[in-house]
Amino acid sequence: FVGCLFSFRRDPLRFLRETAARSGRAWIPLGRNRVLLVTAPEDVDHVLRHAHESYGKREELLVRVMGESVLTTEGKVWVERRRIVQKELGPDSMPHVAGTSATEVQKLIDDWRRLAGAPTDLERDMRRLTLNIIVRVMFSASISDADLEEARGAIDVVMEYVQARWLGLVDVPLQAPTPLNSRFKEAIATMDRRVYQLIRGRRAGGYRDGSPDNPDLLDQLLKATHKPTDPGESAKRFEDQEIRNEVMTIFLAGHESTAMALSWAFDLLGRHPGVARQVHEEAVAVLGGRVPTLDDLSRLPAASRVVHETLRLYPPAWLIHRLAKVEDHLAGEVVPAGTTVWVSPYLTHRRRDVWGADADEYKPERWKGHPELPDGAFIPFGIGPRKCAGDLFALTELTLVVASVCQHFRFDPLNATPVPPRPLITLRPSARIDVRPVPWT
Repeated sequence: FVGCLFSFRRDPLRFLRETAARSGRAWIPLGRNRVLLVTAPEDVDHVLRHAHESYGKREELLVRVMGESVLTTEGKVWVERRRIVQKELGPDSMPHVAGTSATEVQKLIDDWRRLAGAPTDLERDMRRLTLNIIVRVMFSASISDADLEEARGAIDVVMEYVQARWLGLVDVPLQAPTPLNSRFKEAIATMDRRVYQLIRGRRAGGYRDGSPDNPDLLDQLLKATHKPTDPGESAKRFEDQEIRNEVMTIFLAGHESTAMALSWAFDLLGRHPGVARQVHEEAVAVLGGRVPTLDDLSRLPAASRVVHETLRLYPPAWLIHRLAKVEDHLAGEVVPAGTTVWVSPYLTHRRRDVWGADADEYKPERWKGHPELPDGAFIPFGIGPRKCAGDLFALTELTLVVASVCQHFRFDPLNATPVPPRPLITLRPSARIDVRPVPWT
């Protein structure tokens, strides 16, 4: 098992791809445990949807970052948190999401015009854009460039910590005086300071951009109460720590995943100018130079295809962890209680028996006509009851941003070869993606 462990630590994606190529379902000896890797759509659908009650979440590392939140809890606590968060991420909020996305992407377009053909760091720009969108939509606030850079640095440290602990043979206690532990605790303290400032400022009636007549997620959390466990017990409001956990989760999950998706989307468009031109011509025809609205979404199929193909090849959440709470069976194979199960959207999205011989190729046209796919075949946001609550938010934001940007710019890639992905919590580029945004003529 030592060989498997070191191969996995050296290059997780390559190791898992080679393992999955031998069998769509594979037992992997890692350290003291055996992990079951599943990639076939029917297995994915079983674990995440049909038999979801038999499989719990394994999020010990994320609890260190986000605490007990909608992403890391189960049972009644999860139901309670999901209900609150879902309200702010559902269809009724999409006009606000579209409007905010349009405003922020216009700022990006103006910034790129001022570059006058100079190169830019694509991932940095996408992180700034998505962070501004999530902060404005969810918390009715804005963020300065200095705060943005501070947040970016803290998030990078958190990602490094989670990756190191996840790939490590031994889980080093957080109390151990290691350099990484120290950087991690400092990063969490930095983010906590900003989040608690936001919470306490709102409690005091401040820290809001816009009208208080339009309550945001932070308002909902401040008003939220726990359901009484006893008939005579009064409802209790959420403590600041509980609100902090949800804010931290939305802040990280809602910004990081869309930033990475947009980084990959524009990198791919730069390497496929024919596709970029299709999206450009569609955007010009539909929008005529204006910013898009929610009503335009259905009239931007080329942009939507680009988003779907990007999420297929580079799903931000590339690996989903589950723990078998009871003994189960997958196509007759016994899954003992206590088994760690890995579902990999990255691998499932590249199965040739589902997507064809060109499964590794970038072909947005495969999404024309809404192809029928097996349940569990396309899972960028998961599937089943624990499917990402922000999937509609993300798809709306991604499609409108792609259309808005492509209406005005094409991209000259400056990296000699495509930047390979680096699997952390999300699927990040392993190096800077440098591009030159060039106005269409």
